[in-house]
Amino acid sequence: MKCHCNNFLFLLFNAFLWLGVSAQTINVNNQQYLLPTDSINTINKTALNLENAKRYQESCKILNDLGNYLYEKSAFNESLSAYEHALKISKKQANLLIFIEIQIGIGKVYIKQGNLSGALTQFVNTLELSEKANIPKFKAESWNQIGIIHWKEGKNKDALNSYSKSLELMIAINDSLGIAELYNNIGIIHKLEKDYTTAYSLYIKSLTIRTKLNNKKGIGQSLFNMGSLKSEFGLYKEALEYYKKSFLIKNELHDEYGKLSCYLNMGNTHMILDHLDEAINELQTGLNLAYNIGAIDFQKSFCREMAFVYEKQHDFEQAYNYHVKYMAIKDTLINISNNTKLAELQTKYNISEKQRNIESLTLEKKLNTEKYNKEIYFRNSLIIIIFLVLIIIAFVLNRDRLLKKTNEQLAVQKTIIEQREKEKELLVREMHHRVKNNLQLTSSLLNLQARKLTDNEAIQSLKQARDRIHAISLIHQKLYSKNDISQINLNEFLPELSSAVLLSNNNQKTSISIQYKIDDIFISLDMAISIGLVVNEAIINSVKHAFIDRNDGLIVIEAQKEPLFINLYIRDNGIGTKNIENTKDFGGFGFQLLRSFTTKLAAKMLVENNQGTSINIKIPLQ
Repeated sequence: MKCHCNNFLFLLFNAFLWLGVSAQTINVNNQQYLLPTDSINTINKTALNLENAKRYQESCKILNDLGNYLYEKSAFNESLSAYEHALKISKKQANLLIFIEIQIGIGKVYIKQGNLSGALTQFVNTLELSEKANIPKFKAESWNQIGIIHWKEGKNKDALNSYSKSLELMIAINDSLGIAELYNNIGIIHKLEKDYTTAYSLYIKSLTIRTKLNNKKGIGQSLFNMGSLKSEFGLYKEALEYYKKSFLIKNELHDEYGKLSCYLNMGNTHMILDHLDEAINELQTGLNLAYNIGAIDFQKSFCREMAFVYEKQHDFEQAYNYHVKYMAIKDTLINISNNTKLAELQTKYNISEKQRNIESLTLEKKLNTEKYNKEIYFRNSLIIIIFLVLIIIAFVLNRDRLLKKTNEQLAVQKTIIEQREKEKELLVREMHHRVKNNLQLTSSLLNLQARKLTDNEAIQSLKQARDRIHAISLIHQKLYSKNDISQINLNEFLPELSSAVLLSNNNQKTSISIQYKIDDIFISLDMAISIGLVVNEAIINSVKHAFIDRNDGLIVIEAQKEPLFINLYIRDNGIGTKNIENTKDFGGFGFQLLRSFTTKLAAKMLVENNQGTSINIKIPLQ
């Protein structure tokens, strides 16, 4: 089946080539093809056709390769879209390797986009999965990326600890390129800690390996870091030469994201050398590129440096404008940091502006005085006529002026009301976004804690707590990503939640699948949380108890909307549940939670043995 897919893509791409379409090289299913720049939609359609044919592994592989290609080309939004599509498909098949690889790709895109919280969640998850499956390569990559996140957050000690764990694994599997990257990354931390001797030694080790392997991208990175070290010693002209060599390599490789650091450091160095025009040119070019590829962290850095350069030029208006942009990027809603600096720039700009206005008014006054002396006689002659004309004009325009003023006031009030509504909606979205991030961070911390425990019961308890937090987090994610921030669609929410719970709790010994029959039912936030936790507990109960000594199993989730209530069914084809006659007391802690959530929903629950366990909950519509 894989051969048929490759032959199809080969013919497709060569057909584009025959038609004269410009092409790039891409690796698909371990084979090199010429990829036309306008054929990404065709690849997505091919992946969708394979998915519909239930050839999930081939579809995932194509989309993952496409995501990798777009990531290297700095097309981060398109890359993330390909990875997310692949991740969705990967949940339908049991290939753990491709699932981890896709999540690593998503995390790397998040880092480039400045979403460090989301990236940390991804890599903590890939670390846990790769440790469980004993895949050293992915463990090493996860620790490396976690180190990069700590470095970007300014946590040098934590970054060094993560890098060291990754390096140990890279040496064990003899991954030369990985070892070179870790030497480079650890060198950066030592440079930040002012240990320049160790940093230089590590940079040389990294550059030696990369040169031997002809790793051009790595060589460009090493040259850049050597330039940054030269800059620390005040050797700015030598630093510029290293930056330029690095830039030429990155430009040759079309490494758009890599060029950003060169633009930033070259601009900063020119500013230090008082080459202010060159500094502005480098920084503005880099800022335009950062906007183009969506690199938010670099947008912030470029705006900050531009503010410094213009302040040095005494162009306080431009400095103020760029500092405002820097603060807006730093926090899209509320940011109270750097207010002192902002006020300082605003004061300097206002003083400069007032000084220019005073000079202009002095000159204007002088000219008006001369003109007045020449025209005084003519003015005296016309004053009575002008006075009468003004009275007539004032009388005619008075009514129109009042009407216009009223209309303007109404327009202003309307604009204020609309702006407040937009701000209110934006604040609510931001609230859901931040709640989701905090819940994901809590989930990641529980994962880390679980990995340190040896008591299996304690580990399972922490994982179940994590799943409950994930259920709530998913609801907040749905709210801030949709147009309607007041309702959740069960048809979208329950499948995504169920897949995540199954993936987290299945021990891989039993192949369990889930079938869905769910209407489009829109419910409130509170109801969604309770229903999500009900489904979470029901799936965990089935995974743990229903399929003991079984090779496969099936869970069915149905939800139908009746005139007065929602009918929710969760059933499996397992061994069934014992002692269900006493519906108030049977079952363990999971069933106690089910009854508690059902009570909160003012619902009725019926548990039956029907070729497995069947749970029916009737939830009244309020």
